[in-house]
Amino acid sequence: MRNLADSSRFNGRLRRRLLAVISFCLAPLAVSCASYTPQPVTLLRIQSAAISKEEQGITVGVTPYLDGDRNEQTFGADLKQAGILPLQVVVRNSGTDPIRLRKGDFVLRLAEDAEYGPASAASVAARLESSAGVVGWTIAFGLVGYLASSTQQQEANNARRGDLRDKSLKDTLLDSQESTQGFLYFLIPEDVNEIKEATLFLKVLEPSTNRRIHLMLPLGKMGKWNVPKSQEER
Repeated sequence: MRNLADSSRFNGRLRRRLLAVISFCLAPLAVSCASYTPQPVTLLRIQSAAISKEEQGITVGVTPYLDGDRNEQTFGADLKQAGILPLQVVVRNSGTDPIRLRKGDFVLRLAEDAEYGPASAASVAARLESSAGVVGWTIAFGLVGYLASSTQQQEANNARRGDLRDKSLKDTLLDSQESTQGFLYFLIPEDVNEIKEATLFLKVLEPSTNRRIHLMLPLGKMGKWNVPKSQEER
């Protein structure tokens, strides 16, 4: 009986030591597997934008981010694969009066009756976030893997949310000859499998005259959406 008890205590100590070793080994792996480092983005010039339009002293340039590698470099993830359309936008006030620019004044139209406003950085991050990594670590390493992964994943998620917010277009009052820029994010519905034509609409207010200026920018085709990458490349 004593030998059996001694053996049980020895096995218990061995398991605890193994658990400690695994925890020590998993820590750096968790950091490397769940981390996010904000990357700088190249400023967009109106003359180099993919699409630009001038109307009554307001000039707008837009470049859609559709390339997976470009998305990875800028946001650390392929936003298009997640059903997110990022548009880099620059707006310049070439008129004589200030204009009020708000993110909510932009509307994306995909079809005659399908219009969408920009999504918040939190909504974009929520779509990008996934529990797949945490689940995998839990299956492979149990509770230790879950704790190591979930903590690092939360830190990475917070960093990504902050970066998406910092890179987004801000509401502002543009004086004459001033410009501003940033990203607009649009969540493409899951039932949209292809964008054959997209148009960006903008209406800005000129507070001094209470005049509204309307712009329409045809973005053209956006390719396939919400399909596996293997099918998209066919």
